[in-house]
Amino acid sequence: MSNGTSIHFRGLNGIRALAAFSVIATHIIQSFSLFNLQQVQLLETGNYGVTMFFTLSGFLITYLLLQEKQNFGRVNIRKFYLRRILRIWPLYYLYLLMAVIVFFFYDEQLLNSYFIYYIFLLANIPFIYGAHNLVTGHYWSLGVEEQFYLFWPWVIGKVNKLIVWVSTFIIVFLVVKFIFWQIFKETGNPIYYNMIHITRFHCMAIGALGAILLFRKNIFFLKCSTHCITQLILWVIIVMIAVNKFRIAVAVDQEIFSVVSILLIINVALNPKSFLKLDNAILNYLGKISYGLYIYHPLVIFFFAKLFNAEMNGLSERSRIFTLFGSIFILTIAISTFSYFFFEKFFLKLKERVASIHAPTSKSYIYKQ
Repeated sequence: MSNGTSIHFRGLNGIRALAAFSVIATHIIQSFSLFNLQQVQLLETGNYGVTMFFTLSGFLITYLLLQEKQNFGRVNIRKFYLRRILRIWPLYYLYLLMAVIVFFFYDEQLLNSYFIYYIFLLANIPFIYGAHNLVTGHYWSLGVEEQFYLFWPWVIGKVNKLIVWVSTFIIVFLVVKFIFWQIFKETGNPIYYNMIHITRFHCMAIGALGAILLFRKNIFFLKCSTHCITQLILWVIIVMIAVNKFRIAVAVDQEIFSVVSILLIINVALNPKSFLKLDNAILNYLGKISYGLYIYHPLVIFFFAKLFNAEMNGLSERSRIFTLFGSIFILTIAISTFSYFFFEKFFLKLKERVASIHAPTSKSYIYKQ
């Protein structure tokens, strides 16, 4: 076992759980037509849930890399990639194999030329062009994450003026996105804008910037992040997102929410006076299996539509919606639980053996007012 240092953040599993369930709920609503339900206005909560995942990932991994660099004088790039492989690849490729079997039996046309992108962790590319489906469409975000981490440990390990570099990285992405947004408005061609909107490296970089400021114990950042007015603003934005009314500036809504996510992470994880408490047994457990929740739920929706749609036709629309949400959530949790304990955990144990720095959630505080 590794003799690595442990870093303690509380409530992060709760954030993971909320993000995962927001994505699942959105995908269920997007699939209403499969269940002969009237299509309703799509929720944007799933999109924001993915942004929260991106921001949290950028925050946590950057903090761990900074701690490793401080403790050992360098970032062990080889071990970093090995940890990523052990955490992401086993379930990624297991589900992809399941998808191939499903496509073979139900619709071989889905095994088109774009499928090779999924094999090489480039699922965001077909997604940009709209070439995706219910079963594997969500893989775009995994592709974005893995591509980001191809270069990010080198940045943390080699760059000296990190705050300047990361801030510049974010600003450049925002400028390019604004230019592509203008092109989209003038020409109607969304491809260039989609490239930036979908490949949200800068959202992960915003999470990384929060980690750098926290790691350096920037007092101004910590006080502003945990101030009661800041928390009230966070609550207002979260409520607006929950009721699908968060429309500040369409071109940068996700970036704004990345900042909101960082402030939420700081308060939930480190602020003893936080208005929002996410550190409880249920959320901790759901957060622990959140990777499985995210991976498996589209296949659960697909098979539920194939196998149980006819049995639901006799129910009222309200009863069908209630049954649909309840059944898919319960089945996804059950499958993710089985996957975690009988498949993923084996690889997680291997991952822990090569970890220099561990990051379990706990009830410890790094920052106190």
